Amino acid sequence: EEQKKIKEALLISKKQEAKMAKLQKKQNDQRRKNQKKRVEQENKIKTDIIRQHHNIQKIKRDELKRKIEKESKNNYESRIEEEENVRLNKENEVMELERIEMELIKKLQNTQQLQKDAYSELEGALAKPTPYLKPAGVHGPEIADEN
Repeated sequence: EEQKKIKEALLISKKQEAKMAKLQKKQNDQRRKNQKKRVEQENKIKTDIIRQHHNIQKIKRDELKRKIEKESKNNYESRIEEEENVRLNKENEVMELERIEMELIKKLQNTQQLQKDAYSELEGALAKPTPYLKPAGVHGPEIADEN
């Protein structure tokens, strides 16, 4: 009977050891599972941080690109506007010079017409005999004969 008690005690002890080993294994499995879960979460967080960092960098690059494009567009538009102003100024200068040229041409034409009229009037006056002028070749009494 004593042997029976010993066997029973050994059996109970083995059962308890098995139970303890099983419990220990379960706890170890749970710890590994928790550790794995924690590592996965940390990796996910790291991945998210890296992804966010890349997104932020992309946003910054896009903003810089837009800024450069906007500056380029503004510079281009400024140059176009400046060139247009220069062109308009040159056009205005040309128009003013053409106006002055037309005025000078009109003055020249008026002067030429006045000269032509004066010349015609002079020719007309020279062509008409006048009582004060003797025709060429007709001599009056000479002063020397009176002596």
